[in-house]
Amino acid sequence: LYFVRFNIDIGFSLKSYMVITFFGFVLLHKHLKFTNLFLFEKLMLFFILISSMSALNFRYPGAHLRFIFVYFVILFFYFVVRGLILNVETEKIESCIEKSGYIAVWFSIIYFVMGAIALGFVFRGNNIDIYGLVIDRNIPRLTGTVHDPNIFVFFITPYFYYVATHLNSKKNIVGFVVALLCIVLTFSRGGHLGVLAGVIVLLLFSKKRLKQLKIGVIFLVSILVLYSFKDFLPIDPFEFISSRFLSANLDGGSGRKRLWANAINTFKDNPIFGIGINATRDYSIEFYSRGGYVHNTFLEVLSEMGIVGFTVYVSFWASILYYSIKITRTRKNLFILCTFVSMFFQIQFLSILYNEMFYFMILILYRYYYEYINVKLKEKYENKLAINMRR
Repeated sequence: LYFVRFNIDIGFSLKSYMVITFFGFVLLHKHLKFTNLFLFEKLMLFFILISSMSALNFRYPGAHLRFIFVYFVILFFYFVVRGLILNVETEKIESCIEKSGYIAVWFSIIYFVMGAIALGFVFRGNNIDIYGLVIDRNIPRLTGTVHDPNIFVFFITPYFYYVATHLNSKKNIVGFVVALLCIVLTFSRGGHLGVLAGVIVLLLFSKKRLKQLKIGVIFLVSILVLYSFKDFLPIDPFEFISSRFLSANLDGGSGRKRLWANAINTFKDNPIFGIGINATRDYSIEFYSRGGYVHNTFLEVLSEMGIVGFTVYVSFWASILYYSIKITRTRKNLFILCTFVSMFFQIQFLSILYNEMFYFMILILYRYYYEYINVKLKEKYENKLAINMRR
């Protein structure tokens, strides 16, 4: 999933996870297990249904059909992995997150350095994309294994919080520091705010004082070391960060204020069912003389699917957070809650409705909640048995 940058264009981006999912289904379909859907999954499917039905206005049929196809691919991925994931212990899932994330962050930082070397550490220009780096208004931003710095933060979020809650090995400590460095080098305002929100949740929900202290110390030491050596680095990350946040007052973040205003006006003109799935860019060109995504997933849903789709989407997110909190209280799988809180904040600055990593995290939530249910049933049975034995 991390290496979505590397794909084959066959009319759409054929990504490695799609190929693996297909062959996984062909080879392992006999091992698929199906269980009843949980509430958050039912709301997910209902939202996808509402999204697809919004295309019935046929305003921009080509754009509508393209993203309905995307949903088909995502659902195929979701239910194939869902059927197989019950065969895998949660410890092995965590091991996969740990190992794959470690490879991804190291590859990303090396790929970024390759881009910087190729440019001779001269970062002037705009929209210059080379290796794992893109120059955005004279700022070198890490894209790593993804095509966009903001989306990179979104992809690496699960790994970041997993290692943050499992600082029990040198490998995870190193992975945490490298992941933090990658996130800083994206210079993503929304990404930084989202990660900070997740860290706050982590500190609030973590009951172990030592773990809180360890996370805080590693986080602060990493920042202090980076700050201490900024004069010896080819770039000053702190100058770029301050520049990015100060510029938000001028353009709202790549013209976000105007895009958000356009989305609200679009909703006012189409309040019930919206303008249809994936119609934002075409509609913006037609009515606002400027194409572009909204850079806010909630506003995008509001304008494309109206109040009907927006209500379902908000309910979907509420159920995700509710179930994440529920399993955190018993199994202490805090990284899941932190990841979703961080993603929730990040999508206020991103149009990322169809992201693979998000649906992967829904699968993780499903697997852990399934185990939570089994543990609760086992405890209930054992308590009942103990009461009967006393009698």
